[in-house]
Amino acid sequence: MAKPRKCANSACSCIITDGSKYCSAHCEGIGDRNEVVCRCGHPECTGNVNNT
Repeated sequence: MAKPRKCANSACSCIITDGSKYCSAHCEGIGDRNEVVCRCGHPECTGNVNNT
């Protein structure tokens, strides 16, 4: 099992445990660009606009 780490999207707070770099297709699509508000859609993400 991979070591838990934060999603590579700077605005996202999701923790990834499967060895991926990103938690979702949205974050992967953003790539290395910066986002102010995360739109990954995971309810546990504190960077998500719907959770503020």
